[in-house]
Amino acid sequence: MLGAGPLATFLEVTLPVIKQGMLTAAIFSFVVSFDNFTLSAFLVSGRGTLPVEIYSYIRTGSDPTIAAISALLIGVSVVTVLAVERIVGFEGITQTGRMGG
Repeated sequence: MLGAGPLATFLEVTLPVIKQGMLTAAIFSFVVSFDNFTLSAFLVSGRGTLPVEIYSYIRTGSDPTIAAISALLIGVSVVTVLAVERIVGFEGITQTGRMGG
């Protein structure tokens, strides 16, 4: 209506509006798919996902490798949450449709 093309409209209007929702959806879908052990255990054949491999390793071995992997996953989770907070801010993610302050 004001002379902007479809690409400019998307990049300058639509993308800023949906950015926080898309980031939240990406994080949520990763967490849900990573945590879905039962479905992965029954559907995976051959080499499995990380949770399935950890479970198999716990059943067959007993060394501190699993503890190291768990500590690494906790560290990655903390860094990811801090990065998301720094980029988007928790207030931006938790506000639902409010205009202004």
